[in-house]
Amino acid sequence: MFVKIIQSISGIRESKVARNSAAIIAGKIIQMVLSFIISIFSARYLGPGNFGIIGYAAAVVTFLIPVANLGLSSIMAYECIHDPKAEGEIFGTAVFMRLMSGILCVLGTIAFSAFFDTGEMTTKLVLVLYSTELLFKSFEIFESWFQIHYISKYTAISTFIAYIVVSIYKIYLLATGAKVTWFALAMALDYFVLSFLYFIFYKVNGGQKLTISTERAKHLWMRGKSFIISGLMVAVYLQTDKIMLKNMLSETEVGYYTLSSSLITYWAFVLAAIINATTPVILEYFEVDKSKFEKALVGRYSLIFYLCMTVAIIIFVLIKPVILVLYGDAYLPACGIARVLTFGSLFTYWGVAKGDWFVATNNQRYVKWLSFSGAVINVVLNYILIKSIGVIGAAAATVFSEMTVNFITSIFIKDIRISSIYMLKSINPKSLKNIKLLLK
Repeated sequence: MFVKIIQSISGIRESKVARNSAAIIAGKIIQMVLSFIISIFSARYLGPGNFGIIGYAAAVVTFLIPVANLGLSSIMAYECIHDPKAEGEIFGTAVFMRLMSGILCVLGTIAFSAFFDTGEMTTKLVLVLYSTELLFKSFEIFESWFQIHYISKYTAISTFIAYIVVSIYKIYLLATGAKVTWFALAMALDYFVLSFLYFIFYKVNGGQKLTISTERAKHLWMRGKSFIISGLMVAVYLQTDKIMLKNMLSETEVGYYTLSSSLITYWAFVLAAIINATTPVILEYFEVDKSKFEKALVGRYSLIFYLCMTVAIIIFVLIKPVILVLYGDAYLPACGIARVLTFGSLFTYWGVAKGDWFVATNNQRYVKWLSFSGAVINVVLNYILIKSIGVIGAAAATVFSEMTVNFITSIFIKDIRISSIYMLKSINPKSLKNIKLLLK
């Protein structure tokens, strides 16, 4: 299998996609290392309880991110490939739309906390401060511009600088014995720095003047609104577990769960980089050669499958000594959670990669229904399994929901059945040879 991978990526140095992926991955590796080191000390300092409050705040804010994003991230590459002369108008309008929705979402977070966290002043304050990241995420949309121009090194540079700043901030908090509320501002600081740098690099690299168009806003809204609903549903089946754990058990269980989910996703930047960097070439294939489009999709699914299975086995075997050495015995209950959650990464990133197929084939109308089914299943399973087997039940509910949304349900819908068939084909090691089509 590995010989085939090596053969498939021969000539990688000449590939724009490969260089683009390498730039993203390099930046993410630095980000991951810094984040991992700081998280160890932060988790030990805060303890499972306070660490759980941060995890709870992240879960609540994640519910609002799809609304703040307006589904625009999923369509920007497609829009610019089809109308490159209007990039300034497309991105200017998108940034404005996301900024306005971000303001509304922060207000929504304040209302949510006032209603559901009565008498928990620390939790309220953490939640509100954490939500301010939504104001700065509007400029995150520029990542799509860097991707379609194959200059994602600027994303990597920006990410590196932002993480240096945030790491220094967290080290200061640890050194001064700051309260948990100050840790909640870390994400907002991260996105503030990223927003500034993304805009600077956009202008330096010849980005068009940003303008706002009412007609463009209507068009983007119509194209992206399906992804808002689907994003909300995804947030339900990815974050409901933490919110239900907090209300049915305690912040401590949320702390265990948050640590587990963080550990198993540290490496996922590789999958995200592969998907982001190959999106433009896959969409281009759809326009010129449908056969290559299908083979490229299968090749990408195959690469995701074998990477996920390899990492899952490693995590399953090594997670206990890793947690014991790095975080201490206070977090040992997180081991079983991580072993369950790690197998959900495959379906999560199959689903992310599947987004290109939905956009290219104009089948976005099914996305919200797939996500809705997953959300319903997740809420029901969480309620049943948390009551019966505790925090492990939340992990099992999440994995089954991911599998349902991103693989099983599509099999029963004629118009999108082929998307799941591509995934089945990708399990065959021979499908790895199609990776070469991604190296354009």
